[in-house]
Amino acid sequence: SSDLARAHNTALPFSEVYGLPIIDRQGLRELYAGKWEGLTIDEIAQLYTGDLLTWRDDFSNARCTGGESTQELYGRVVAEILSIAKEYAGKTVLAATHATPIRAVEAYANGYRADEIHRVEFVKNASLNIFEYDLDTDTLRAVRTNIVDHLDVTGLLDELVKGLQGSLKSIIELTVHCNYLFDSLSLIRSPDP
Repeated sequence: SSDLARAHNTALPFSEVYGLPIIDRQGLRELYAGKWEGLTIDEIAQLYTGDLLTWRDDFSNARCTGGESTQELYGRVVAEILSIAKEYAGKTVLAATHATPIRAVEAYANGYRADEIHRVEFVKNASLNIFEYDLDTDTLRAVRTNIVDHLDVTGLLDELVKGLQGSLKSIIELTVHCNYLFDSLSLIRSPDP
């Protein structure tokens, strides 16, 4: 899980149901917003107009004033996800993270560089994202993203079962994307043999 409370708290029910520990990782944190932290969008627009315009118009090259750039986040998160995938190869791991990290992982999985993260649509709140990781080739690919069919509880369970059925032998990671309290799920698995 990201070590931020909202992500940790999202992973908690899964941890309790499955009796598994939560391992907090700073590498899964949301973008560090620097001087934007704690401000409303109106305050940011007033104080940091130029940086906010870059954020809106050139997301791949954006940097929150005094904070982290989207390209830095991409490098940090992709490295963390690949590390987790390798460390827990063949196991299921539930990790909670945030909108921009999920967008970075999807960009990487689709073969986009850090300066192309804008090519990935914004992550929908409460969406399910399924990726496959191949340990032999050290590659990640997006299987299906921004799934929102699961917003009713039955749909959620159906999506998880569908995601697990194809790769019971080599499931690597289940990540929960949470932007507020519960935002999105991403399943990262190895391809079937």
